[in-house]
Amino acid sequence: EAAATFASGFMSSELLSQGDDAVRAAFGPALSERDLILFADPVIGTKVIASIREGLRQGPGGAGWDNVAWVGPWDINVAVIETPVLLWYGEDDLMAPPAHGWWLHEHLPNSQLVLRSGEGHFGHVDHFAEVLQALAAP
Repeated sequence: EAAATFASGFMSSELLSQGDDAVRAAFGPALSERDLILFADPVIGTKVIASIREGLRQGPGGAGWDNVAWVGPWDINVAVIETPVLLWYGEDDLMAPPAHGWWLHEHLPNSQLVLRSGEGHFGHVDHFAEVLQALAAP
């Protein structure tokens, strides 16, 4: 519940109903240098912001659970997860710092951690083909 409260304060419906510039300004302090470049791009930035809006269309609860690892305790023991997990992190991510990825990697018994130098939170945009290939791999 603390995570949902956090997310509702940061990602309010009022903010998301404003223009792209307002969303860019709100996220600005949490963006790496590379993220700022992506957000400023007239095509990519607009698409990323549209994706954020869509992800929050039904409320901030999902974003809250997405952030529960650094807002409060988990309600599951990740050490019992046997499914392979691929973790992608940017070394310059200010929203989900690499320390979170390292913690998950150390506690998930079947995980692989990919750290990208010079990347921030939205670095996956530059690596869509690689992400899709990893997801499609047997």
